[in-house]
Amino acid sequence: MRVSLRWLREFVDLPMDDPIEIGDLLAGLGHEVEGIEMLDVPFTGVEIARVESIRPHPDADKIRLVTVDRGGNTQEVVCGAWNFDVGDVVTLATVGAVLPGDFEIGAREIRGVVSEGMICSERELGFGDEHDGILVLEGDYELGRDLADYLELPDVVFDLSITPNRPDAMSMLGIARDVAAKLDLELREPAITITESDPPTKLQIDIADPVGCPRFVGREVRGVASGPSPLWMQARLRAAGVRPISNLVDATNYVLMELGHPTHAFD
Repeated sequence: MRVSLRWLREFVDLPMDDPIEIGDLLAGLGHEVEGIEMLDVPFTGVEIARVESIRPHPDADKIRLVTVDRGGNTQEVVCGAWNFDVGDVVTLATVGAVLPGDFEIGAREIRGVVSEGMICSERELGFGDEHDGILVLEGDYELGRDLADYLELPDVVFDLSITPNRPDAMSMLGIARDVAAKLDLELREPAITITESDPPTKLQIDIADPVGCPRFVGREVRGVASGPSPLWMQARLRAAGVRPISNLVDATNYVLMELGHPTHAFD
């Protein structure tokens, strides 16, 4: 199990910062530390921007000219992706930015038009393998702000080996509970509040095998649209070794990693 130090600190105030010392603490709790990974922001000079206009390239059919707003400052870039539209919030590598692999962004002429930067995909930012289109952000983001401000980085991830007799420790809360008990610290459990509204659900659950599955509960959630998860949640899932997919799937995986309780979203 991969344990993010940033995430762990939400549940318990560790009195130490040294990764080796924290690793020794976790090992002393019976959780073998198989590795310690230091995570940092893999780029510089990447900002939040919004697509203001899109127009065809005068000399190319497969690329477009995109005007983006960086928070009162607009500029034009050339882009070959087609998975976004006017009004979408994207990530812009400005001139002078450095992406993973020491790839420096400069003003580049593409078929007679100068591109002042580059709109980025997940893979270009070092987030994942997705590169068929650019990264489109959902949620509240400040235009012109550094993308790094929205990431859970830097961070330290401990790769723990949880023994089969300790399923209670297979979550962030479970590890935090062990640490709090060992060091006599306060454990902050997540506050869960639910607001119900009419009409009542028509959902019905029938348990076909009450011996193999003595309890199964469900809740209907209305007014939900599928889309990307917030960047902070994607960053936490990646640190935990889980690939972000969509807000619905990510929410259930987040609960599993945080609380150790399996959940699933049904259409």
